[in-house]
Amino acid sequence: MFYLKLFYKTKDRKMRKKTFKLVSSDQERFIWLEGVINRQTAGEFIKQLTKLNNDGSDPIFLYVSGPGGLLDSCLDMIIAINNSKSKVLCVAHGEVASSSFVLTQAATIGFRLAIAGTKFKFHRALYKYKLAVSIKAGTSISQEDYLDRLKILTKFDGVILAMFFLKCKPNRRMEIIELQQAEEILSVKRAISLGIMDNYFDKKDFSKDRKIAKALIKQRKSS
Repeated sequence: MFYLKLFYKTKDRKMRKKTFKLVSSDQERFIWLEGVINRQTAGEFIKQLTKLNNDGSDPIFLYVSGPGGLLDSCLDMIIAINNSKSKVLCVAHGEVASSSFVLTQAATIGFRLAIAGTKFKFHRALYKYKLAVSIKAGTSISQEDYLDRLKILTKFDGVILAMFFLKCKPNRRMEIIELQQAEEILSVKRAISLGIMDNYFDKKDFSKDRKIAKALIKQRKSS
């Protein structure tokens, strides 16, 4: 557990240098999330989701785009979505990778949607971080430390696969493993064929909500 906390702490410092855009519309009942997922993102997301749940029970649209981020923060968001009294529909757009891709699986089957042209990116934690993310340059590391961190990253990959296995077509699980190992980029059509996306989302509705989101982001920056 010590090494797990060390990994998150170091990773989170790097994530703070990156930005995210997260706003919600009470009237249109959507949450717009664009950018990195970290503890701050998760905390703000849960606050906004709770507010929308308190305001009504109509479905909530979650727009997702980003490079991913901390897996534990992503899981906090997934738990919040699963506990939401309002049904949450996920709409992926742009480039959706890593934990952002995992987040799309929080929506129930039938409500994982994507804009045409969206690109989904698989990757292995073990490949991406190469054990170096929690090791200061120039310092020595024991064999025990190395193996402990190797186990952490392997578990991360197992959790990620489990999230997709819960929602994919059962006969496509081995293909998903192969795609993750190959660091594949998936089209919406391919994701639908695997059963990890359900359908395309109407571009007119997306454009309307994106316009509202941009205005809300601009308003937040000026306040």
